[in-house]
Amino acid sequence: MPGAVEALRELTKIATVIVFTSRIAVGPEGPYPQRTPGEVQAEINFIREMLDSEGFQHVEIWTKPWKPGANAYVDDKAVHYSGRKHAWEHLVDKLSAMCEVS
Repeated sequence: MPGAVEALRELTKIATVIVFTSRIAVGPEGPYPQRTPGEVQAEINFIREMLDSEGFQHVEIWTKPWKPGANAYVDDKAVHYSGRKHAWEHLVDKLSAMCEVS
């Protein structure tokens, strides 16, 4: 994605960056979504090659069970929850708007 490499370079200067993706995520019953070990390993290899080619050998790819603890997550489908008064109502409004069929 345009700008991703530059952003990752800046982020690794100020924080520990870990790549977590549901493509290889492991939950209590195994990989989710259900994938063969070979498919999971191919995805890990693909991500590792992309990171390594840009000099990010120190960036970990999360392969442990569950989601890693973090101060922040970057996600293309994230919806922010602020914890403020009426936050849940605003969250429902945002999610409802995202789910509307045009």
